[in-house]
Amino acid sequence: DDDDNDGALDDVDSDDNNEFVCNDDDGDTCDECSNGSYDSSNDGHDYDGDGVCDAGDDDDDNDGALDDVDSDDNNAFVCNDDDGDTCDECTSGSYDSSNDGDDNDSDGICDAGDDDDDNDGVSDNLDTNPFDNYICGDTDTDTCEDCLSGVSDVSNDGHDYDNDGACDAGDDDDDNDGALDDVDSDDNNEFVCSDDDGDTCDDCSDGSYGLDSDGEDTDADGWCNSGDPYPNCAYDNANDPSVYPEGINNDPYDECGNCHGDAFVDVCIGTDDCNDMACDGDCDQIAYIDDCGECDDSLNTDCLDFSFNLHLGANLISFPALPADISVESIFAGLEYGAGIMGEGVGTINIGDSNNPNWIGSLMMISQDDGYWVKVFESTSINVFDADPVSYDGLDNSGQPCSDCNNGEVVYDIHFGNNLISYPFQSSQFVSNALGDAVANIYAVAGEGVAGMYNPDFDGDGDGWVGSLQTFDSGKGYWLVATDDFSFSFNGTSTGLTRNVNVREIPEIYSYRQSDQQAFFFIDNATIFGEALDKDDIIITYNEDVIVGARYWNGQMTDVPAIGIDSDMQELFSGYCEEGTKISFKVFDSSTGILTPMYTDDDIVWSNFKMSVISLSEKYVPTEVGLSNAYPNPFNPTTTLSFDVPFTMNINLSIYDVRGRLVEELVNDFQETGRYSVTWNADKHSSGAYMVKLVAGSTVQVQKIMLVK
Repeated sequence: DDDDNDGALDDVDSDDNNEFVCNDDDGDTCDECSNGSYDSSNDGHDYDGDGVCDAGDDDDDNDGALDDVDSDDNNAFVCNDDDGDTCDECTSGSYDSSNDGDDNDSDGICDAGDDDDDNDGVSDNLDTNPFDNYICGDTDTDTCEDCLSGVSDVSNDGHDYDNDGACDAGDDDDDNDGALDDVDSDDNNEFVCSDDDGDTCDDCSDGSYGLDSDGEDTDADGWCNSGDPYPNCAYDNANDPSVYPEGINNDPYDECGNCHGDAFVDVCIGTDDCNDMACDGDCDQIAYIDDCGECDDSLNTDCLDFSFNLHLGANLISFPALPADISVESIFAGLEYGAGIMGEGVGTINIGDSNNPNWIGSLMMISQDDGYWVKVFESTSINVFDADPVSYDGLDNSGQPCSDCNNGEVVYDIHFGNNLISYPFQSSQFVSNALGDAVANIYAVAGEGVAGMYNPDFDGDGDGWVGSLQTFDSGKGYWLVATDDFSFSFNGTSTGLTRNVNVREIPEIYSYRQSDQQAFFFIDNATIFGEALDKDDIIITYNEDVIVGARYWNGQMTDVPAIGIDSDMQELFSGYCEEGTKISFKVFDSSTGILTPMYTDDDIVWSNFKMSVISLSEKYVPTEVGLSNAYPNPFNPTTTLSFDVPFTMNINLSIYDVRGRLVEELVNDFQETGRYSVTWNADKHSSGAYMVKLVAGSTVQVQKIMLVK
């Protein structure tokens, strides 16, 4: 059955006469009898002993690498380097690219072919320990291992409070607050470091070191408010390290509370050189030194220069300020021969000339409380220089310094009757403000050609004063008419300042000269043909045909002067008033241009400084009968009818309707010469046309009027 005795029966032996050939039952390409007997497990070289001969085995060494890609198919530890890491994939005895040699970082690349064996981000040739990913070096030289985190990261190579990339161990300023760690009281807190300036605020309170920013600092001087005794005023040497902390208590305020001001009494009193303190030591900075060297806070006391412009005749003046030399000879130097000065009960006259004056008389010195008539024969000026104001200057009433007159006000000792006084201020005041309560003892006040009377019953503006004199003005003198003896001082001008109220200048044709003799007539009422005067009408006073005064009508109680013959300059005032002169009046009617004679109930007799209240009306002597136009017309319900009577006769004035029926008889009587006015009140009559009929002797005049309701 087995011809060749190879163990394979002949019927399955491909060559039964060859013991080395029989079949390939296991399909491994090797004959089962290749060794001389049937043995499937020994049918050829079988390196890996897996029963499959090498010739038929795809993986002779069973290393997992097929023979066609196995560089050594009879060596299980050698096959190839598919991953190119320089290590054989079969290093472990079987094909495994991820286990083809030592792989420290388990990244699948053997150490031999891995540039970074510990995968710490540092190549092995630069890594101080290539097999320890926590050790690699200190490239940023901050003394901390760059791979402290397991990978190379210089910004994370140790505790780094300020995240600046330098670990605290190697960082001189761990919290990056600007204060080095060796002087930082808390080097891991940027808001805490030190108090180098000793202002109680941490120098790093805002997150960085700074003496000038270590807390709220209102005055920006580098010291925080909580530690700054003067938080609203910076120290002079702000932020100068040399003043910290010693200078923190230096007071930067002056005596007036000004930050770095110059208000210090020891240097400011008596000078205007300080910006923050006045010369009187007050912090209001109001007082100042005037040209005379006086320190106070009032313009009224300033040393000043001023002038008097004198017109021909008498000028009524006073002195708001006086120079050191108050003699008449000094103040009135330059006045010509014959010039005179009159005060109340005193006088002087120059019998020399302007170059060699010779003043004779009882008036030798000028007083601060007196007014003066200055009389000159031609227009001229006098100048006063370096004059010290008379009010609030500590002078007595003679103008001399005194120790017991510190009230500084000019005191006027007034007697009953006429007092010639000064006005002591440089600024104008309303009469009512200036006199105040003293008005209870005053009847009237007169200036040069102007007057005012205290008469509240006729006052139109509420201050009690009537007439053209409404203000006291600097440099003017005044006659004060007193009803009793009393003393007073003018009220100060701090609350009474006003512009002066100038009296309207009279046209040249009605001008007159001013003397030291004057009277005033206050016109209570004045009418022309029943009509009140207008502001452009002029009331003129006459002595026969000589104009002795004039004034524009300024309302009820207009004061009209009447000038008398001057006591010293008679030749300039020929025809002017004297005691007993009868005064007449005329009104220039601006609407017609006619000069109309005016009449009073009684004769007006002139007397020096007389003040009277009178009424004026025209006395018209018509030459023929006349019926004037009704006014108004048309009317509702009243109209005024005026008619002229040339001589005494019977007059009938009646109203008729358009049918000729008598409506109302207004006048039926004898009338004397003159002009008459009658008012018809038609409130009980219906609207329409009416006829006014005047019958005077043989004369008949008719006029149509219209009632419109």
